[in-house]
Amino acid sequence: MIVVKGSHVWFGHEDAWRNAHGERRGSWTRLPSRLGVAHDPQGELLARHEIYFLPYRVHNARAPSFSAAKRYFGPRYDLLISGVDFPKGQWNHLHKVIVIDYRRPAGLRLGDGAIHEGDYTHAFAFPQPLWRAGQSYCLVLPTNAIVNERGFVYP
Repeated sequence: MIVVKGSHVWFGHEDAWRNAHGERRGSWTRLPSRLGVAHDPQGELLARHEIYFLPYRVHNARAPSFSAAKRYFGPRYDLLISGVDFPKGQWNHLHKVIVIDYRRPAGLRLGDGAIHEGDYTHAFAFPQPLWRAGQSYCLVLPTNAIVNERGFVYP
């Protein structure tokens, strides 16, 4: 099952940094907020180590309880069925990134549903390749990458 884990993504290129006030400096790529962070934690439909940033739409229907999604969003989060749009074009390498900033959504109950909601940053241990096809992106992590309920863990 593919889980849309967040949105509002920024990628820091190899020269990216933040000043003392936390402001982004150097080269950054800001993705449109309509792109969701799509991941298949079980590796059933997509490779586990590939994270996609795709257009998505949320339907007003509850999703079946999915333990990986519940661990990620928290036990009180109302999971909804969503659809993602995969591009049909060829994937092209853009550049390597060293950091990702992203937002994990608030719960559907006046912001108290998710125990892990908020803005997150993960600095990668070494640069990761970022690919693009049309308006979609893909971050290809090493096969031993760890992306779980804590978010991006390794590399």
